[in-house]
Amino acid sequence: MSAPNRRRCLRSLLLVALPLACAAIARGEGRQPPRAPTIGTQQAGFSLRSRGMESLPVALEGYCPVTLHDRREWVEGREQFAAAFDGKWYYFADERQRAIFAAAPETYVPVLAGDCPVTFVETGQRVPGELRHGLMFNDRMYFLAGFEQVAEFQRAPQKYIDADLHGGGICPVTYAETGRRVAGNPDTALTFAGGLRFYFVNAGARREFLQSPGDFLTDDASGIPTWDLADSTLAPAPKSNRVGATAPDSSQSARPQPGVVVEAPRSAQADASEQRPAAANEKSGGVNAAEPLFSGHCPVSIWKDLENPWVPGRYEHRKSIDGMIFLPAGLAEREALIADPALYIPALGGDCVVTYVETGKRVRGSIWHSVQVPATHRIYLCADEAAAARLKADPDRYAGVDLAAGGKCVVTRRDSGEEVPGNPLIGAWFEGWRYLFVDEAAREKFLQDEQKYTAPIGDN
Repeated sequence: MSAPNRRRCLRSLLLVALPLACAAIARGEGRQPPRAPTIGTQQAGFSLRSRGMESLPVALEGYCPVTLHDRREWVEGREQFAAAFDGKWYYFADERQRAIFAAAPETYVPVLAGDCPVTFVETGQRVPGELRHGLMFNDRMYFLAGFEQVAEFQRAPQKYIDADLHGGGICPVTYAETGRRVAGNPDTALTFAGGLRFYFVNAGARREFLQSPGDFLTDDASGIPTWDLADSTLAPAPKSNRVGATAPDSSQSARPQPGVVVEAPRSAQADASEQRPAAANEKSGGVNAAEPLFSGHCPVSIWKDLENPWVPGRYEHRKSIDGMIFLPAGLAEREALIADPALYIPALGGDCVVTYVETGKRVRGSIWHSVQVPATHRIYLCADEAAAARLKADPDRYAGVDLAAGGKCVVTRRDSGEEVPGNPLIGAWFEGWRYLFVDEAAREKFLQDEQKYTAPIGDN
């Protein structure tokens, strides 16, 4: 079959269930995305030989996962725009698509790394899915082995949608350290080891896992490959080896580390070495770890120049707020963040408000799909283009999802029994909620006794 005919066939057979409708943009609140970060390629003049990526197979037969997921379009990726994630190369249509992927890879990788979830559930075997038997369900891409498996998935999707959930969702860190089978929190989800999804009891357990995954996984863990990433070169596998490439014998191999291989040119690496301690530089992955919000850009500079808002933050100025990491660009920006955190924390702590309202799930948003509202000094990081369009089309449905008390001033309500709307520019962030106040005095009272004003009215 010719390439054009194949693409038409694949388009026609990609089943779409529960799609996110791309509504027309009704408001001019969207901004231009940040300039694409410099991502290492062979042309950039540096080597990843120590990463050992040459033998890794290419996912999706080289089609761009971002355009497939966001636009339902089959666009061939280009080798010069490649990124490695979870033991596979992904090719992208251009630099921007690769940067979008790097900001949120788990949004775009297929379930089980493209293997058939029905076959895995029914037999325990990892069988590659076919691109012509793909479907989208709950905003995740699944590829099935054949028509029979497609029909079975459609008949009972709930049986198969979590086929990639390792250990039924128990926390591998808690189990390894205590022997207890404790359910992990879906908000901590991590894709690793051949498309498996891991849950952890909290962010601390997730960070501990990322520091040394091998300490918490046994060699007989279901479906976990152990590719040897020791002695190879940067170049992706040749096109002739894209499909069906197999991993080398894993008897003496090391596990691949979590993360997307995204590196800057040597000059940028040298600059980074002055900013970050050695331990941070040695980490192999970025996007899967507890990474800074805004992909490391300064949260304060975003509001200084709306035309050019994306200023890289600096590690030595980092600030942790309610478990979130921010990288201000300088001392002045750091002081501004500390003085009024609620003014700079993104809505829902950087998670996609549209996904949360529609599914109840916390999915990390992307700076590439951000919506900024100067009037309320809020920035929303959406999971994809469709989510950003829905937010712009119906802001009343999504914009206030993280507002405590519906945006009413809790101090006025507690002290005088009045329901008065708070000022969106006078707020406080407390335990994942944004509180608004009628004036600065009310905010000061709240900050002096947060427990009093967050407790139900009937409590003493």
